[in-house]
Amino acid sequence: MYALLALISTLSTLTLFRWLNDGRRWQWAVGYILLSTAGLYIHYFYPIMFVVQGVIILSWLSRKFITLVFAPLKLTAEPKWSRVPAMWLLMVGLSVVLYLPWVPIFLRQTTGRSPERAAIPSFLWDSVRWMTFGQTISGKELIWVTGAVLLLLIWALLTKGRRVIVPFFGVVLPVAAMYLAGTTNPAFFKFMIISIPFFLMWLAASLGDFKRTPPIKSNFKNIIPYILVLVVLGGMLISLRNLYHDPAFARADYRAMAAAITTNEGENAGIILNAPNQWEVFTYYYQGDFPVYPLPKGQPDPLIIEPQLAEIANNHELLYVLYWGDEQRDPQHIVENWLDTNTFKASESWVGDVRFVIYATPDESGEQSIPLDINFGDKIFLHSAAITRNTAAPGDIIQLTFEWSSEELLEDRYKVFIHLIDQDGEIIAQQDSEPAGGTIPTISWRPGDIIVDKHGVVLPETIAPGEYQLLLGLYEINNPSERLPIKNLAGNQDYFNLGSIVIE
Repeated sequence: MYALLALISTLSTLTLFRWLNDGRRWQWAVGYILLSTAGLYIHYFYPIMFVVQGVIILSWLSRKFITLVFAPLKLTAEPKWSRVPAMWLLMVGLSVVLYLPWVPIFLRQTTGRSPERAAIPSFLWDSVRWMTFGQTISGKELIWVTGAVLLLLIWALLTKGRRVIVPFFGVVLPVAAMYLAGTTNPAFFKFMIISIPFFLMWLAASLGDFKRTPPIKSNFKNIIPYILVLVVLGGMLISLRNLYHDPAFARADYRAMAAAITTNEGENAGIILNAPNQWEVFTYYYQGDFPVYPLPKGQPDPLIIEPQLAEIANNHELLYVLYWGDEQRDPQHIVENWLDTNTFKASESWVGDVRFVIYATPDESGEQSIPLDINFGDKIFLHSAAITRNTAAPGDIIQLTFEWSSEELLEDRYKVFIHLIDQDGEIIAQQDSEPAGGTIPTISWRPGDIIVDKHGVVLPETIAPGEYQLLLGLYEINNPSERLPIKNLAGNQDYFNLGSIVIE
C-alpha cells in the first residue's frame, strides 16, 4: 500500500509537470485527476501531495512572472498561464468529489488518536535516517552515515539553490504535516514514503552535472559529494542485509493470520482489528466470509465502543482479534479490557508486531458456579470456579470463570495455569495467563476485592475421546517452577483438580 502510495504520488506529480509544460492539454488534466483520486483512495496521507503540488504551481508561476517583468511587450493580451491556478484547483476539486464516497472511512482513519510529538531535532534526525535507510537501521546505528546524508542535503541547498526548491518542499512539507498532526511515533514513519522520490532528487542534486564537470577532472571540493554518496551507499547495504537476514525486522505475517482464520470458516466467528489502519492490509489477504470490525471508530469512548463489542460478541461464538497500534488508537485498552472481562481468551500469540488473540464468547448453556475455599500460599484465595460444560468435542474451547481475592497487597505477579491431562498425567491442552487475560495482574489487586477471571482452553482437533482432568494452579510469572502450594487441602499439592471433562 505504501509503495503504491509513493508510485501514485510520483506519477501524479509528473503528470502535473507535463500538463504545465505541454500546453495544458486536457489529456494530462484527466490523467492528473484520475491519479489524484487513486492517491486519495490508497491512503489518507495523500492530501499532503496537493500542498506539495501547490508549491510546484507557485514555482512555475514565479518563473513566468519573472519572464513578464523583463518582457513587458508580451502583456498585450491576458496570458493563458494566469488561469493555471484556477484550472489546477478545479482538477483537485474534481478528484475530491470522486473521493466523497470514501470520506467516512477517511474520517475514521484520521480521528480518534491523541497527538504524540517528539522533540523536533530528534524527529528530523530520525526522518532523514528513515528516508535514507528505511526502518532496518536503528537510531543508534550508522550515526556517521546519517550525518553524511545531512551534509549532502545541505550541500545541494547551498550550491543548487532554486533547482532544489521542489524536492525541498516535497520532503519538508510531508514531514512538517506529520509533526503537526502528532504522528511522530516510529510506527508512522512509513507515511514518509510519499517523500522518497523528492528526497532522492534532493540528494542527487548534490552531485551536480556529471556530464559537464566530471569529478575526476575538477578540484577536491567537487569530489567530496561523491565520496559522501559512497559512504551512504555502504550504509544502505547494511540496511538491506538487516532487512533480509535479521529476524528483528521481520514484518507481521498477515497472510498467515488470514490463512489461519480461513481454515475455521465453518464456525460463527467475527474478526476485530484493534487499529482501523489494519483494515486495508488485512482485507487484502483475507477474502473469507467472517465480518471484519475495525475498532475503535473515531475517538475511543467506552460509552460507544462497549455496546458495539457487546453486539459483536452476541452475534458470534468466536472472535479473532488483531492487536496492533493500540497504544495510539486505543491507549486506554477499552477493547481489550472489555473482551478480557466478558469473553474467554483461548489463545494468544505474537505474529511479528501483531498480537493475534482468539476469544470464545459465553456459551448459551451458561455456567455452573461451584463455591470453593482454596488457599494458595496464604496469598491468594479461590472462592469459586465455573465451567460451562463437562462434555466437549475436539476443537471446542472449554470456558472457565474463577473468583479470586487477596487479603494483602501482593508484591509478585502470578500466572494462572490450567492443564488438561490424560490418564497418564500427560498435558493434552493448557492455558497460562495472568488474571483476566493479563489486564488485572496480581500486583494490582486491592485487599478484599473479588477478581473475576475468565479463561478459555482450546481442545486439540486430534484429541482422543475419553475422560480428562482439569488442573488449576498459580506460579510466579518469571519462574513457572515456583508454584504456590495449596495450604488448606490434604497432601502437598501445588494444583487444584477442577474435575473431569469428557471428550466425545
